[in-house]
Amino acid sequence: MMDKYNLHYMRQGRAKRDILTLDPPCTDSSKERSYLNRDVARNALHIPSFVQDWELCRTLHDNNIRGVLYNGDVDMACNFLGNQWDIEELEFEDLGPSYQWHVNGQIAGFVKRYELLDFVTVRGSGHMVPTDKPAEALHLIDSFVGNVIYLESPACVGFSYSDDGSCGVSDEEVAEMNYRAIQSFYEKSIETESSSLTGESYAGVYIPTLSVRIVEGNDTFPINFGGFAIGNGLLSYENNDNSMMFFARYHALLGEDLWDEMVERCCDGGIEDRFGCNFHENYTAQCEVSVLKALKILELDGLNLYNIYKPTATRNTSINARTLFDDMNRFRSLRREKGVGQTMDNSDSSERAYLNDPAVRAALHIPDTVQDWDRSSIFAYVRTVEYSDPYLKTLHDSGTVEERSMWYVNGQVAGYTKKLDLLDTVTIRGSGHMVGNVIFLESPACVGFSYDENGTCNTRDEDVAEQNYKALQHFYEKFPEYRDRELFITGESYGGIYIPTLCVRIVEGNDTYPINLGGFAIGNGLTSYKSNEDSMMFFGHYHALIGEECCGGVEDRFNCDFFLNMSGICEASWLKAVKILELDGINVYNIYSECEGLTSDDVSRETFDRINMFFNVNAPANNSREPTCTDSSNLRNYLNSPETREALHIPSFVQDWVICSNEVNLHYLRTVYNSQPYLRTLHDNGIRGVLYNGDVDMACNFLGNQWDIEGLEFDEIEERRMWYVNGQIAGYVQKFELLDFVTIRGSGHMVPSDKPAEALHMIAAFYFKFF
Repeated sequence: MMDKYNLHYMRQGRAKRDILTLDPPCTDSSKERSYLNRDVARNALHIPSFVQDWELCRTLHDNNIRGVLYNGDVDMACNFLGNQWDIEELEFEDLGPSYQWHVNGQIAGFVKRYELLDFVTVRGSGHMVPTDKPAEALHLIDSFVGNVIYLESPACVGFSYSDDGSCGVSDEEVAEMNYRAIQSFYEKSIETESSSLTGESYAGVYIPTLSVRIVEGNDTFPINFGGFAIGNGLLSYENNDNSMMFFARYHALLGEDLWDEMVERCCDGGIEDRFGCNFHENYTAQCEVSVLKALKILELDGLNLYNIYKPTATRNTSINARTLFDDMNRFRSLRREKGVGQTMDNSDSSERAYLNDPAVRAALHIPDTVQDWDRSSIFAYVRTVEYSDPYLKTLHDSGTVEERSMWYVNGQVAGYTKKLDLLDTVTIRGSGHMVGNVIFLESPACVGFSYDENGTCNTRDEDVAEQNYKALQHFYEKFPEYRDRELFITGESYGGIYIPTLCVRIVEGNDTYPINLGGFAIGNGLTSYKSNEDSMMFFGHYHALIGEECCGGVEDRFNCDFFLNMSGICEASWLKAVKILELDGINVYNIYSECEGLTSDDVSRETFDRINMFFNVNAPANNSREPTCTDSSNLRNYLNSPETREALHIPSFVQDWVICSNEVNLHYLRTVYNSQPYLRTLHDNGIRGVLYNGDVDMACNFLGNQWDIEGLEFDEIEERRMWYVNGQIAGYVQKFELLDFVTIRGSGHMVPSDKPAEALHMIAAFYFKFF
């Protein structure tokens, strides 16, 4: 479907145009190709070794046509994983490892180059890259800048129509009609410069088929065809369906229980491996039930499939023609047999209203007999191309290889307030608009304005718990009126260690010093070094940060160990992945936020958090520079002003406030590597808690916390479900006995800064028990 977004890229002259290669005699020849290229078949047919592999048709690759497949990496409708798998199956020559591309110092995505074909991800963009990331989109196609031709196709889409009034059409017929439209244009135009084609979504079929049709027709009607670009394209139904489930699982959309059930029922040997999992068709009855459960979650509950972190335009049951068309391209066998799914309308009616304005129709010379404009049309369409691989191979062999340099996005930094690296001790009371009183406790000694009377900063996990416990006792001695009120303790990040150890200390001391501990909340917490490091590799791969070359083999978390006891080969691959995740400017706290790019001389919070991310290779060191993604200068300047220090009663001998202490880092002894025993103790003593995760944080990602909760084996009291704020999906919640697990959609490490409304709703819901 050549909709508005496809046409934005269609250019005449030196422009890039979407290429759909058409090979009318060629549909899906994958079975013949697989059989005839087997060694036993070639030997039986006496095929010399120097003869090329059998192909039913010439492909774009074979005609040296260069191309680019690009993907916004938060689109689920046609997700990057499926396209990545499609390219891998083409087996084009690999021109080197993937690398980042930037604009003005910001990561725009990743590029993987093959002979005549580039694979590009656009970080943080959804399905419509030109709309979501216009600067990145322009950089992506800047070598094809030129005039633009908008081609609405097939007939009955937009203002397009057929002379006989028919809208019934097939993939091959669309390619032929588009080819004739291009011929008609060139018959009217005398320009002969190179032309290219571009489009998105179902253009994964349209563009390769049309492009091949152009190549095949060059003997009789030469067209100077420069190349093609496909954005978030549907290249293969099978890979798109299968990858969608992996994408959903590792973007916090499908819960652990359902995923384990799907793997058990749909994957060979019950092992999570993309080559052995079939969510596409030919299901067992049990597998089909599980896939239907997943589709209900992904399609019927208001999720924006085109950008999973954007709100839906409307939360109603209206159906948009494009949405319905796109729905029918996913899990087609289930829709035919079960009538699955009608997604909510996520479209914007402003385009429709504008283009159907009488003045606009007159300016565009639209005949009165032509229907009103709509982005898509519901009509009898016959899908006949299952895979675009044969067409892409044809286009490949007709062009030259061009080097691409790194490119950067001219984006603005979204400012956010830094949450102090300290333990938040919270007393909560319900009183109208006020949720509770808050005590900020800076810990351990030498962090922030905290200090030790003996002048030492040496400490360890258990000592910190004891010091914090004594600080609470001291507070209650000064303010005994608060002693009987419920105390809730909350914090984030390394609070995954601080909070459980402190809470257990409170419970253990209640016989001699009773404290009314009501519960705890941990945000994006480091609850286990092993779970955090192992899950980070899965998180990185399924969020388009680590390429396929770094993540081969069987992807099963129970059989993968990225934390300890790695073989030499495994460690070498792991170090490659660590370098990508750590050293190349990725904002570990929110992978879709920009890095601020400052270079101060201060010790950075990020320095210490990266140590906890890969503790085996990141030994504590004397780090005094602030990495590119954090800047605490405003907070530091404010707190160190003489007026602020005086207002807070900070003694003159106390050090200046910094977000992290290098001295603490150098001498801190980590002794608790897993909080699960402490969480069990709290559970056994009736203390309730919540573990919440912003789902685009990589430093302490949601997967690791989810795995830790699963390992506790607490009774599940409520299945995983969505929760909402202001009518939009805020995330997912799963309730266990005395422990809730909550994700916050689109938030990073600092949930109160990234999603303040959701954070307030969540903490209030936990306290008042209405989650």
